[in-house]
Amino acid sequence: MKKWLALLGVAVLGVNSTISFAAETVGMLTVKSEMMVRGTPEKVWAVIGGFNDLPKWHPAVANSKLDISGDATAGGITSRVLTLNAPNAPVLIEQLISQDPVAMTYSYTLTKTEPAILPVKNYTATLSVSAAEKDKSLVTWEGSFLPLPTATAEDAKKAVEGVYSAGLVNLKEMLNTTSDGKVLPERETGRGVK
Repeated sequence: MKKWLALLGVAVLGVNSTISFAAETVGMLTVKSEMMVRGTPEKVWAVIGGFNDLPKWHPAVANSKLDISGDATAGGITSRVLTLNAPNAPVLIEQLISQDPVAMTYSYTLTKTEPAILPVKNYTATLSVSAAEKDKSLVTWEGSFLPLPTATAEDAKKAVEGVYSAGLVNLKEMLNTTSDGKVLPERETGRGVK
């Protein structure tokens, strides 16, 4: 009898964790932002495609440091420690899930957040570049997440939208400016951050 109760307990634990996981994914929020930028996909990817490149183009990121645990070629874990341009220099930690330079995309998950800045949990995101019109590219940044218990869904979405918008707008300005600081004229289709 004790043996059956132990097995039943294991089965119930398995069901509870499955139910808990399913409940965590049901209320997931998503944000998707796109920006048409000047430059071939290869040129744009050269600016944003490195997992440690965020400080080069995102104005909110002061510094990024890679942390590789284990052998990166044998499935080690690659994380980036982001120091933000904000009072008290808050830190976020994100872990690389996958990166495909040929497809010009990478995905990552947030492993440490600052609730006052990014009030989310279970956050995963993908950044990608694709060809658009001649000499233009479409940069897509999309993520899914849950709000922290201390935040509303609206607050969480606004925070993520703000991160994406700030980065994509700055990237567009960078790529539309010549080396001597002149802004190139727009020949846009009108597509901006969505």
